[in-house]
Amino acid sequence: MAAALAGLAGVGAALGAAACGGGGDIPGTFTTNIPGPITQVSAASTASTASTASNTTSTGATTSTGTSTGATTGGTTSGETGPGGAGDEEGTRVPAIFSLKAGKLTPPTVSVPAFLAAEVTVTSTDAQAHTVLVKVGKGYTFAVAPRGSGTVKVPGQKGGKFTILVDGKPAGTLTWGGEPGP
Repeated sequence: MAAALAGLAGVGAALGAAACGGGGDIPGTFTTNIPGPITQVSAASTASTASTASNTTSTGATTSTGTSTGATTGGTTSGETGPGGAGDEEGTRVPAIFSLKAGKLTPPTVSVPAFLAAEVTVTSTDAQAHTVLVKVGKGYTFAVAPRGSGTVKVPGQKGGKFTILVDGKPAGTLTWGGEPGP
């Protein structure tokens, strides 16, 4: 709420300055046409609210009832130690989806932007199980069930082309450093 009020005050200040011909006099109260219970925002109260809000941070999780589940100490949330804290972030990843038929991957090459992780998925259309190896660093191996699929997350790379082996034979390429897609 405080952030919304601060944003409205900033917009109002800019509009007020423009309406006054760009002069230094900005009115103390702004009236908006935004629907809702708040129709006036005072610049003085918004500045006070914004400075107070910056002293208290909350990075804990919020439940469906709106209550915070993060740990609070001395008026500030401890953030990384509570739920939603360190280590539970899910990094950005780009899907790299292949179809497997007769030992070949379709499309033969999928590109991923540099430094973003790839979530490699191979879906088989034949009746036998396969082992897939993405030759990046130490290698990332996963199994694909008959008429099934398998997925592995591969960390982002600086750039380059990396071979994907199916049952020990080259079947496709994963390229970092290009636009995403086939």
